[in-house]
Amino acid sequence: MQKTRKFLMVSMGGVAALMIIGMVVAALTDTAAEEVKSLDLIAELTWYRVAFFVAIVAAWPAISCYATRLPDRGGKSNEKWLALEEKHAADFKFMRSQWWKIALLLAFVEIVLIQQFGIGR
Repeated sequence: MQKTRKFLMVSMGGVAALMIIGMVVAALTDTAAEEVKSLDLIAELTWYRVAFFVAIVAAWPAISCYATRLPDRGGKSNEKWLALEEKHAADFKFMRSQWWKIALLLAFVEIVLIQQFGIGR
């Protein structure tokens, strides 16, 4: 419960800070409300999203390695440690091979949810 509360506080604080920074920037640059309403962020930010998606797929081996990392050895015996290392190797190999599913998911999000349905308008 403590971690969830901390995550929510940090994320909501970050969103509030971004909103305040956006309002300050808009006030300093004399941005009219009509200008903000006419922005089409779906079309204008497409290449940034695609670059971010490509970066996620390219970094998938590193993400897999981090997600399946071994715990601290502590006082574990050699047999238990060898079993953990074998399990880690199998988990890492399996997770690393799932990069194409991540690519399909991100392509679905971009093509269907964002471009077709306009989620975010």
